[in-house]
Amino acid sequence: MVRNLKENNLISYEEFKTNKEKYKFEIDFVSKSDLDLDRDSRDKLNLKKFSKKIDLRIGDIEVYILDLITKEKGISKSKFLRNLILEFGKTLKLDEKFEKDYFIKLKEYNYLFYQLESKRNEREELLKLRGTDKKTANKLYYKRTKLKFEIENLKSDLNQLKSFIERYEILFSD
Repeated sequence: MVRNLKENNLISYEEFKTNKEKYKFEIDFVSKSDLDLDRDSRDKLNLKKFSKKIDLRIGDIEVYILDLITKEKGISKSKFLRNLILEFGKTLKLDEKFEKDYFIKLKEYNYLFYQLESKRNEREELLKLRGTDKKTANKLYYKRTKLKFEIENLKSDLNQLKSFIERYEILFSD
């Protein structure tokens, strides 16, 4: 659970609250840049970004219908057209590459979700502990803060993967 910390220097949060005067010392602030966060996971995702732009030549009637549909569904025009294209893509025989890509990303999503849950649990356990001296308290603070930002990064990665998976689920659904 808590590595590199001596058990005799740790107390519960309840004990800390009852004896606050005994444990008065300053905690050193840690910024996000000081934490040495591992951001390789974002590079590993290698998701297909929305980088292509298509100009459409459509008339007033089509623009009016597109505006009505997107307002009614509460989505952007890009997302509506993307979904429409993917729906029509179902009828085509697509490369196996897309299906392999989809399953790889699905495995990555499940792995990142497992990591997120384990980091959340670890952080919750650390939140229940306090240090009896300044060194231990600072180590706990550092670990809790690092876990907080790792959790945020994992959430961001999961959201990106989720949007990727949702797009391709349209293709593979019956």
